[in-house]
Amino acid sequence: MCFSCTIEADLYLGNDPKVLGKYFLVRATKDADFVKAGDWGLVIVDGPTFMFRTTPWPNPCYDMWATDTEDEFIESLPKSLDDEGFKWLEESQDFGAELLQSTSDLGGRLSDMADLVFACLDYGLPKEKTREMHQWLFQHIGELIASNPVPTHPYAESTLEKMKEK
Repeated sequence: MCFSCTIEADLYLGNDPKVLGKYFLVRATKDADFVKAGDWGLVIVDGPTFMFRTTPWPNPCYDMWATDTEDEFIESLPKSLDDEGFKWLEESQDFGAELLQSTSDLGGRLSDMADLVFACLDYGLPKEKTREMHQWLFQHIGELIASNPVPTHPYAESTLEKMKEK
């Protein structure tokens, strides 16, 4: 049985059926192995590549923080962040750690993370911001979830067959 079937994954779609290039965004509806119901995943067809528990959410001030240098970013923090902004930063850090941990949990390779970096660059991550990729991706996926709060394709065998066709 395929991984997406095992966790009875719901599929979330934006305007493009893929979140980032070859990746689909899914959410487990059932526990299986190390995955718990409610966990999110970036999958390629039916194999998990990255799994994470923290639900990404968009920060309306995200673009205001897109400063030119890391020093400018750090200097702006006390003046521009409210409690929600700090919560977003903390959760985006948790998300980044979960992405890295899932690579090893899933038996992934360094090339899997490199593929994700290149996909993020293709979808708008500025090259000079690759150190903050986890925050950019947290925002990107958060915007997708906010615009599609319910799965566009709840778990069904037919949905998985359509994923394989793309």
